[in-house]
Amino acid sequence: MQSQNDYLRQWLPRQESYLHHLLNQEAPPEDRRCIICDQDGVYKCQDCLGEPLYCMGCCRSQHSCNPFHWISQLNGKFFEQSCLAHVGLVTHLRHDGRQCPVLTDMWDLFDGEEPEDRLDPEYLPSVSGPKFQPKENTMVIVDKSGVHCLKVQCCHCPNAMCPDIQMFRHGFFPASFNRPKTVFTFQVLDDFLLDNLECGTSAMNYYSKLR
Repeated sequence: MQSQNDYLRQWLPRQESYLHHLLNQEAPPEDRRCIICDQDGVYKCQDCLGEPLYCMGCCRSQHSCNPFHWISQLNGKFFEQSCLAHVGLVTHLRHDGRQCPVLTDMWDLFDGEEPEDRLDPEYLPSVSGPKFQPKENTMVIVDKSGVHCLKVQCCHCPNAMCPDIQMFRHGFFPASFNRPKTVFTFQVLDDFLLDNLECGTSAMNYYSKLR
């Protein structure tokens, strides 16, 4: 069994190489190609294995089932923090993630007065991408990966359930039930319970960690 000193002796000759490769990942690659369509790649996903490059369209399509991944956008010199809202990702409830064929505003979650469950901008995630700000028709989704602002569209079919039930069946627990604009994923609720049970983490400290 190796001692701590043995491990450090193996590490010291490698530290410069590791640092070089770590910093090199922040720079644009020489062959800046989307791994899906071979077009110009400007988005890098930090949560996909290997941090692959995507064009806007492929980044959006590849993350339709992974809406809580964090991405970076090339600004010409380096990759800066961005989010999937920038590539136009929309989470569709029901219809296996596809857009509802019925076009109607019968359940427009974003009409009327601003609901009380909308989080103050001060408590939203810090993202340095171009002109990032919560836009209209976006929902604040709190997941164990962080706090996300994404567009969510409900099903409008005549036999569709009410929006809060659609969200619940999709794995979102709404912060309010009439016009929800903030939801919590089941995963983040389970993760908080474990943190609270094992580490005594308060809700405020846990949310600060997510931000």
